[in-house]
Formats: sequence, C-alpha cells, structure tokens
Amino acid sequence: MKKIILFDLEGTLVKSGYQIDPFLLKMLHKDTKKFLIKIGIPESILKKINKSVYLRNKALEWSEKNLPFKDYLKIRDKIEKFMLKYDIVAAKASVIYPETVITLNKLKKDNIKMCIITNTSKKATYHIINKFKLKRIWINL
Repeated sequence: MKKIILFDLEGTLVKSGYQIDPFLLKMLHKDTKKFLIKIGIPESILKKINKSVYLRNKALEWSEKNLPFKDYLKIRDKIEKFMLKYDIVAAKASVIYPETVITLNKLKKDNIKMCIITNTSKKATYHIINKFKLKRIWINL
C-alpha cells in the first residue's frame, strides 16, 4: 500500500510572517475588505466576514454568480494581485520550524510520498520552498 502525506505549508512546515507579525495579518484582513468594496463587491455580502481568505472566497463566489464570465476573471485577477503583495511579505518573513527538514528527509528516505497543500499563492509558496532549500525534498514541484 502506498502512503502519501499532505502538508499544509504555513503553520505546519514553516512559521509564516502572519504568525510572526499578527499586525500584518490584521492589516491584510482590514485592507482586503476595503479593496473588495473598492473594486465593486457589495459591502453587504462582506459585513460579517473578517478574515481575508473568507472575504476573498465570498467575493469570488458572488462575482461568479452575478457577473459575466470575463468580468469575473478580471475581479479574480485583481484579487490575486492584491493578495500576492501580502503573501510575498509574509513569505519573506517566514521561518522554518527546526524539525521540518529532518522530518521531511526521513519521510523521503522511507519512500513516503509528500505533497504541499496551501491557500498561499504559488509565487509565495515557491519563495518559501526556495528560501529554505526544500525543493530537493519534493519530487514534483
């Protein structure tokens, strides 16, 4: 039987900039809501949501249901570009947990397949992987 282990990136393999600097996370949440309203997402659907990932998801859900597809794609691209700025700052500030490399190398030696799953942007994910020289551990990136 083949085994595979799925790892979340931030908070599991590395301590993210958001964890290190809670003010950065607070600003992301606040700025995300302002940005979404500025680009035309109705404030009413965002009222009770305070976390950026949920704000993003709600905005994309609303856009997909209520806008022509080409407008939805524009909104999606704007949101991704906005959030990428924060993701890169957080990625640059991230630190690797002391056990991460040892554990991943042991799993690799034992032929256990591993995969990263994350809400972090692809660019920020690769920044973290390269920053901590984790690429050699993963077969397919």
